Amino acid sequence: MRRRFLPFLPIVGIILLLLLMAGCAGAPREDAAPEVMEDADMSAPEEEAAPETPEKRKREAGLDNNLEDNEEVPANEEMIIREGTVQLVADEVEKVAGEVRNLTEQYDGYVENSTFQEGETGTFRTAQYKLRVPAESFNSLLDDISALARVEKEQISTEDVTEEYVDLRARLEVLEAQEGRLMDMYDEAEDIEDLLAIEEELLRLRQKIESIQGRMNYLERVTTYSTLHVSIRQRMEATPQPENVGEEFLFRFQEGWRIFTSTVVSVTGGLLQVWPFILILAGVGFLVWKARRNRKPPDNT
Repeated sequence: MRRRFLPFLPIVGIILLLLLMAGCAGAPREDAAPEVMEDADMSAPEEEAAPETPEKRKREAGLDNNLEDNEEVPANEEMIIREGTVQLVADEVEKVAGEVRNLTEQYDGYVENSTFQEGETGTFRTAQYKLRVPAESFNSLLDDISALARVEKEQISTEDVTEEYVDLRARLEVLEAQEGRLMDMYDEAEDIEDLLAIEEELLRLRQKIESIQGRMNYLERVTTYSTLHVSIRQRMEATPQPENVGEEFLFRFQEGWRIFTSTVVSVTGGLLQVWPFILILAGVGFLVWKARRNRKPPDNT
């Protein structure tokens, strides 16, 4: 039996040797693991110690133009600017002007400015008002004022600023959010360069915010109160035109007489205003004349 298996012993030995070599090659190297772990431990501090630049802070704060595009504010309110002009012709300008003021107060409005021009007799010839009235009462006030006298001209203009206001509100919300994040970053910053960069960015944002707030306040003011321009002028009577030579002569004579009488009245009124000075000058002149006459030498002949 032993002689029968002897030829196979070299083959079995070679197989065992190959299995042993394969087992040694597939076994993990215990000395390499610490080296790999050591490299990983050394690289981790390098990543944590990376400097935080102002640009990186801006990216973390979301200070980019794409953020504004992502903000959407629904337009749930309508904002309309209404402005109107009405020109009236009245027999009594002062009376109609008083009624305009009363109507404005009844509709909770107010007179922003007014201009009056008087005629030669002291009565109002023209009156102009700039009225501000709540937007919901604009049409009612316009109708009531138009009923006071004959309307010579009426004009109304409107402008829809809803889209502009909604856009401004969305931009304002984005800028205020960015400002809040920058303030948090400013409190946590320690590097002087970072502090200066954040302060500059905060100043730029604050200027934009105040500009948008000013525009929004203006739109709210002009849409809450509408503007109405009212002009009142006195009715002028047409001068009759003469039909023939006789009537024209009479018309010219009447005009000349009117001019003459008005001139006499004006001169007389002027003399009445200066008569005390005339009396004083006359008295002084009389005393001078009398004194010179008394000093005249007697005639010897």
